[in-house]
Amino acid sequence: MDQAARQFWTFSIDFYSKAGVKDALLVLQDTFGLDVNIVLYCCWRWHQCGYAVSLAELQELERAIAPWRSAVTENLRAARRALTEDRSELGLIDGAAVLRGAVLRAEIESERVAQQLLVNTVADNVLSNEAKPGTGDALEHALTRYVAQVRGDGVHPNPDVAQSSIAIIMRALAAAKD
Repeated sequence: MDQAARQFWTFSIDFYSKAGVKDALLVLQDTFGLDVNIVLYCCWRWHQCGYAVSLAELQELERAIAPWRSAVTENLRAARRALTEDRSELGLIDGAAVLRGAVLRAEIESERVAQQLLVNTVADNVLSNEAKPGTGDALEHALTRYVAQVRGDGVHPNPDVAQSSIAIIMRALAAAKD
């Protein structure tokens, strides 16, 4: 893992632990289909250098990470969630808790690999041609665009849920920047 990827990973672990951030990120992932690592990348980039990603950059990041996410991370997440569900038959199986722990560690490692893919996408100079310093409003707008991009033409029955999740992330990011 190179220095930029280590910094991104460290930021992500720290930021994820801030009050409300984990839940907001999981709402964006589970309800709207966003990739948490892309959201974290947007936050990290803004936190590090004040740049908000463009729509073209969001699309390129999504293209870079989608194959890994669908082939590896989502499958590990599904396995971990299946082992987490309250099933009496799982409680009777020796080793189910140990297996869940191993799958969780593998899922976390798959997230770290996904972050390396994102950093590599930037390092390969695929991105950043449109990078301009921005305000927190620019980042909030970028995250809102990402929701719209992933959602496509479909209209979510409660778009305020996305906005409130983004607002929680923005408050935590502003506090981290101070």
